[in-house]
Amino acid sequence: MHKEHVRMAIGLAVIVVHAMCLGIIYFFKDAYLSQSQKLDVALLFMPITAAYVVAVVRSAVQDQGKFGMGSLVNANYVMIVGTFTVLALGGLLWTAISLTGNSDSDRQQILLFEIAFGAAFGLIASDLFGEIKPIVAEAAGATPASKKATQPPAG
Repeated sequence: MHKEHVRMAIGLAVIVVHAMCLGIIYFFKDAYLSQSQKLDVALLFMPITAAYVVAVVRSAVQDQGKFGMGSLVNANYVMIVGTFTVLALGGLLWTAISLTGNSDSDRQQILLFEIAFGAAFGLIASDLFGEIKPIVAEAAGATPASKKATQPPAG
């Protein structure tokens, strides 16, 4: 199988499942989560979601002029990457579905999922889509001077 086929399938799955999770949180958890809890949970998911989605989209934009199928990958690569991706995205979807509204329990469940799957899926994603750069939101009202003051000294 060509690596490009694997990349397209994984990239599409990452975008669709992350969008589904946010949809579940915002549209199907009204009975369990207040608006502020929805926002809190979404903010826990968002850094990883944004990093992977940006990597997938960046890869598609950067490689838009490449028309080949890339290198061939062996069956072991396809099976391991495919199986782990299905497990990771299935776990992410299950995490979103099973949120209860108990802030501490929900937070622990999300963090457990991120710890269990994050490093290995990050390796897969970086192999397929390039560097995965964390997306960090800056605090409201932060100025360049205040950001510099909070950074540790170089050296």
